[in-house]
Amino acid sequence: MTLLLTYDLVMSWEADLRAVTDRIAGPLFKRPEPRQVFADLVRALLGEVPRKNSWQLSDHIGHPTANRFEHLLSRAVWEADALRDRASGLRRGCAHRR
Repeated sequence: MTLLLTYDLVMSWEADLRAVTDRIAGPLFKRPEPRQVFADLVRALLGEVPRKNSWQLSDHIGHPTANRFEHLLSRAVWEADALRDRASGLRRGCAHRR
């Protein structure tokens, strides 16, 4: 099977990924900046980065330093358990649609 990648197809993936990260991150972060960094982190983790450390992920996504990812992961205020629960709920919802 051959998949023809078109600009529109790739952009639809970006829109879908944005919708998922917005749905997950919306209630977790009070400010828009950490929501954006969360979305960037998810996009970078899904990318073809050989070593997934904060510096290489930041470079892949276009951030000048790893400070944004490191702040989100070590100093920002959010609940890891709530993220897990939201992601699990989303995964279960996707499984029911099949």
